[in-house]
Amino acid sequence: MDRKRFIAFLLISVAVMIGWEYMMNMLYPDRQTRVKAPTTASAPATAASTPAAGAVSVPEKTAPDSVSLVRGQRISVKTDVFAVEIDSNGADLRRFAPQ
Repeated sequence: MDRKRFIAFLLISVAVMIGWEYMMNMLYPDRQTRVKAPTTASAPATAASTPAAGAVSVPEKTAPDSVSLVRGQRISVKTDVFAVEIDSNGADLRRFAPQ
């Protein structure tokens, strides 16, 4: 009897998970990730720069021109063992010093 209940529970759980994913895709279609090809102007391709047949080209990741972290309020915590400074934006540990 317990085996039948377990199998029924397992099948119903899988059906609920598949149904939930289907419903979320129907309600929020923009949630799916879309891969866009990079739009960069480049020189005409030559025979040396073209990939071989069947090769997959991977676009290079480029860093943005200027990256700046948003600084939150700094919280200092001092104990008898260590002293730390925590940034409130993301709870990042900014300074750690043993005492």
